[in-house]
Parts: sequence; structure tokens; C-alpha cells
Amino acid sequence: MYDKMLSHDKKAVRDLIRELLGRGCAISVHDEEEWVCKRSMDYAVVEDALCNTDQDEVVARDAGGVKLGWFLLVYGNGPGETIADCTANEFCESICNKLEG
Repeated sequence: MYDKMLSHDKKAVRDLIRELLGRGCAISVHDEEEWVCKRSMDYAVVEDALCNTDQDEVVARDAGGVKLGWFLLVYGNGPGETIADCTANEFCESICNKLEG
């Protein structure tokens, strides 16, 4: 669960969730096996869905349900490596750039 994450993973996840929710996104989480959270805008629900496996796919959708992109989270790597990949588009890249900076 979330409480088992390394501190740098917790910060990366916390910052990503806050950024997505701050932009009005609904968040879905796939944990390599199933969708453990679908289109939630509740911070606690999303947070609780993360880190049940070694990696998660986080999908962001706008208020109309249009998929804006996804982020691949891989836990246990070094600082700055939690967000291992994202959709190559302006929306996702702007978030990654903001969180890295």
C-alpha cells in the first residue's frame, strides 16, 4: 500500500495526484492486474489504489471523460524515476516537466 512506498516515491505520487486533480482530472489506476480505481476525483481513493504492485498505470481524463494521457509509475527506483513514462503529448509532458523542476 501507499504507506510502504519509499519517501521519494510518496512525494512523486502525491505531487502527481495533486497536479492532476488540480487540473480537474478524473483519475483511474491500473495495477498490472486490474483497474483498482476508475475515474475518481477523490484524493484519498486514488492514493489508496496505488502501490499494491511494483508499478501502476495512472490514466487522466477531463470532465467530459476524454482521455488526456497516462503515466507509468514504477516504485523502488531512485529519486526522480518514479514517473517512468507518460503519454508523449503536451498535457502529460507539461506535468512531468513541472514535477521534475
